Parts: sequence; C-alpha cells; structure tokens
Amino acid sequence: MGGGKEGYRGSAKESHWAVEFSFNTPILTRIEATQYWKLSSDTIFRGLFWAALQIFGERVVEELVRDEIMAISSMILLKDGKPFIPNCGMRAYVAIDESDAIDPSELVGTKFMLRVPRAEGFDAVPFEYNALFTVGHKWIIVGKSSAKSVDYILPSFRLLGEVGFGAKRSRGFGRFSITKVEHPSYYGLAISESGILVSRYLPQKDEEVVGESIYYEDIAVNLGAQTLTQRVIAEGSRLLKCDRGKIEFLKDSLGNYAPVLLRPLIIQPTTY
Repeated sequence: MGGGKEGYRGSAKESHWAVEFSFNTPILTRIEATQYWKLSSDTIFRGLFWAALQIFGERVVEELVRDEIMAISSMILLKDGKPFIPNCGMRAYVAIDESDAIDPSELVGTKFMLRVPRAEGFDAVPFEYNALFTVGHKWIIVGKSSAKSVDYILPSFRLLGEVGFGAKRSRGFGRFSITKVEHPSYYGLAISESGILVSRYLPQKDEEVVGESIYYEDIAVNLGAQTLTQRVIAEGSRLLKCDRGKIEFLKDSLGNYAPVLLRPLIIQPTTY
C-alpha cells in the first residue's frame, strides 16, 4: 500500500488517511518564534483549499468546505517510522505513547539572505527569516473526510508540494514530495472521538469540551488586510469530549474568501 488512493480507507461515508512526505527545502516564515516550530492544521488546510481551487475550480472547493467530516492534523514528525505529535503544553514533539520526545529547538533556526536592490548605487540589504528545518525528516498529515472528498485531496497535496509552504516559495523554499499514502493504522494511529488532539480546535461551545489536560494557544491568521485572532485549543491536549469545531472565513483584498479550519482531529494509539 502506498503512493495512491489505495492508502485511503473507511466507510462509504467517511474515509481516514495519512499522507507521508519529505521536504526538499526548509520552510521559511516571518512569524514569531513562539509559533514557527510547527506547521498547523489550519495553515495546511488553507494550502489545500488554494491547490484544489487551481485544479478543480470553485465548485469543488465549496464541496470541501461543506464536507462536515473534514478535519486534518497539524504536521506530525516521523522518527524511525514512529509518529511524534506536536504538544503545545510541552512545546515538543512527543511520541504517541509518551515514551520519548523531540526538542523542536533542533528543528528551528534563522536563515539569512541578502536583498539586492535593482537600482545602481545601493548596497545589498541583509535580512532574516525564521526557518523550520524540515529537510532530512519524514512527516505525515493525518485526516478524515467524506469518501467523495478523497478524489480531490491527493492531487491537491501534490500541487501544494510543488508550490510549498511559507515564505520565498518562488525561490524553492517549503517544497515537499509525497512518498506514500496510507491508512493511519499503518503508523499505529486510530482516529477517535476522544484521545490526543492533533489539530488546532475552536469549539462551537466551550461547555461541550471535557478533557484530562487542555492547552490553549493564541493565534493570529493574516489574509490581506484582515486578521483573525482567536484563542484555540492546541495540539497535545487530551480530550474526553468535544463538538465539531468551527470554520472561520477571511476575505482578501480582492474579495476572495479563504477558510480557517479549526475542527478537532483526535487520535488514539493502536498496535503497530
């Protein structure tokens, strides 16, 4: 199994999947050091939304947004084939059985560049980006969706890999290649109603959320002149009960809308 649609599996109504990939270049960002150690689920979904729009058009992206099952994880690190979940309480990538952890300081740093002016007589100006050094590691994104949405997800991931995440994509940064597509059980994971949260989550009603440990994160999502600021429940939280979460929308300067998917994706460990 791997590399194709056979990696998806689920009922006629719901499919569960895990996309494994490797990066060709680091991800560059200008966001604060408190945020750039992970690539969050809402950022990934906005990228998928954009890619699906380029390939399939508006009708399909409307279907993806209306897919009430749709939820995806933030980026999960693989070490020796074992998933390490971003945990905002510990600020680390933590093994699913909590037997090991990876300090994200090993993955982040600064990338210095020179901005060369086009006009003569001016010196090059140094500037810097925060960098998530994704190269040399395997990563997965786990998700669930309706069976119909599956046909759009993998092509959109492939285009997104060609374009990349983060800043300076036109110079090749943030690009990745899909290595396989599997069911989450391949990695010892099961999508569940309770367990470890692996996405950002904004509840519809706070009273619907019950957890053993709940971590919060303040986020700011920028699109053109609009900024969405929210306090969300963060990855690594252990939830016993939750609702479906929310999708917020931002509008850019051209009047186009982009979704901010803040639905919970929860996993439990299975036997490897």
